Amino acid sequence: MQGKVDKQAHTPPVNQPLATRTPWLVLLVSMIVTIIVWQYSNIYLAERANERFAFRCEQIVEAVTEHMHDYEQVLRGGVGLWLSTPEVSRQQWHAYVDNAHLGFNYPGIQNMGIAFPVRAEEKDAHVAKIRAEGIPNYSIYPAQPERPFYVNLAYVEPFSGRNLRAVGFDMYTNPQRRAALDRAIEQGTPSMSGMVKLAQETENDAQYGFVMYFPIFHQGMPQRNASERRAAIRAIVVGAFRANDLMRSIFASNAEDFELEIFDDGILKPENRLYASFKQSEAPASAFVRTELVELSGHKWLLRIRGNQHFLASVSSLQSTVILAAGILLNIALFATLTSLSSRERRARWLAEEMTRDLFDKESHFGRIISSSSEAIVSMTPNGQVTSWNPAATKIFGYDEAAALRLPVQALLHNDQDQEEYGVLQQLADGNLFQHFETRYQHRDGHWVDVAVSPSLQHDADGKLIGATLIMRDISERKQAKKQLFDLQYQMLQWVEELPIGLFVLNQDGKTHYANRRAMSLLGRGIKHDAEPEDLAELYSVYREGTDELYPTDELPVVQALAGKVCMIDDIEIALENGRRKLKVWGQPVFSADGKVEFGVAAFEDITERKLALEIQALYADIVASSHDAIMSIKLDGTIT
Repeated sequence: MQGKVDKQAHTPPVNQPLATRTPWLVLLVSMIVTIIVWQYSNIYLAERANERFAFRCEQIVEAVTEHMHDYEQVLRGGVGLWLSTPEVSRQQWHAYVDNAHLGFNYPGIQNMGIAFPVRAEEKDAHVAKIRAEGIPNYSIYPAQPERPFYVNLAYVEPFSGRNLRAVGFDMYTNPQRRAALDRAIEQGTPSMSGMVKLAQETENDAQYGFVMYFPIFHQGMPQRNASERRAAIRAIVVGAFRANDLMRSIFASNAEDFELEIFDDGILKPENRLYASFKQSEAPASAFVRTELVELSGHKWLLRIRGNQHFLASVSSLQSTVILAAGILLNIALFATLTSLSSRERRARWLAEEMTRDLFDKESHFGRIISSSSEAIVSMTPNGQVTSWNPAATKIFGYDEAAALRLPVQALLHNDQDQEEYGVLQQLADGNLFQHFETRYQHRDGHWVDVAVSPSLQHDADGKLIGATLIMRDISERKQAKKQLFDLQYQMLQWVEELPIGLFVLNQDGKTHYANRRAMSLLGRGIKHDAEPEDLAELYSVYREGTDELYPTDELPVVQALAGKVCMIDDIEIALENGRRKLKVWGQPVFSADGKVEFGVAAFEDITERKLALEIQALYADIVASSHDAIMSIKLDGTIT
């Protein structure tokens, strides 16, 4: 009887309908949950893949724009060469381009050239001049029909191979080139042409390309509008690019996971395709396709980027499939378990509670162990005994977890100021230290590691300190990079200080920002940082050449540069104790990333002796011209000069 009572006491009463329905209800709910989790997993993975593809597209666009900016700089340097001298010979142009090492530093540029605007009445004289420079067969083509205005390529470097085909080509005869030339001349800015077949192309490896133009104007002539700029145009720096060669150089080692197409004028049409990384008959199908519109030197490109099979392989994951399969298997197992235990409801409830408690313990345990973190996470008791030491801490400080758990924190973390971490912990406990700080800790092998530390205290319900956690990130590389940047800036400053020309800089507020050693020597005095622009002429005794008139403030090159203008003047005199010195001065604005003038820079050199020599030469020529006597100059070898 007692046995029956005990059995009944331990056997829950069975509610047959409820016991029958419960496993099915649980199975239905768990399957719904599994499907929801599976769907969210798919959505999450898709979002991650799209984010990664978007980031990859940004990298591609940035690579194209940065490389084109680099190519613009070498062309802009050619403009500087022409602005620095009254005439640039073919040999000087060859030396500049040869020194740039286009094939190594700027692969993708087919050539760099100089084009001269020539009116019809100047054509014969221009052709004769170029032929006299050593190109006897030079002529302008196409020869017909006769035109009132030509823009023909006269200097081309490298002067070899297919580049020889471009010499003498009148670029104004091609609509795409003409539109870009007009934009460059009339706006006074760099300009890129649309898609063209370069004059250098042959039947061998023919491909489309484009041309960049940088205008060079006669200095001293007004350039306030399109008409004045057309009248002042002197020459044009030309850069010819072959699209396939250029893109292969940009993505030489980083194009395995995407396919790229570039459409000219920003129009997605087959006839506008400037470049494709694949054959048109082999266009890859992809779920990842994105178009990006970029503007380069006044011209638009549309980039269409596709993720290829390599990209798909890099973002594919079996995670959602594993979740679905594991969920189904778990649900089936749970259903079978509930079915087999339906007659023992109390035992099933007890078992479920035990399983839930065990699962909770495991989840809590795994939540505390952040083993995948790249930052060192160290937990300790109030007396400094380490209770948690993750793999990142081992990597940063050299102690494995077993060794760290046996030692107090002050034996593991000590810095170069002999400040024990336990002392920092006490400051935290006293309320004296709350925020992030940086310090240096010694690695187990003896070298020092720079770390950024974020402290956190743990208290119980009564507010008593029960422990602390330090999250530490290795910033050694960042510190080293910062030091290298500082060293580079210091070297650059030293180079600027040793320049043979003077540099004088105003900031955007018109205050003197910097002057190098040569500038202070030429000006005869140091920097006065609080001087206003209108005080500069009087402060540094700046006069208009040959007069006692102070140079007007708004005509000073550094003031013009601060207004966004590029200029050059050579009629300035500086009054010093030992006499007046004549200067040649260039003004150049420096722009910020948002296009605003941030600094005005004046570069100047002493041309007193040069001008004196020219005056003596002119005087001598006047004497010779006005003399009634026969004057003959003979060298020592008897040659009449």
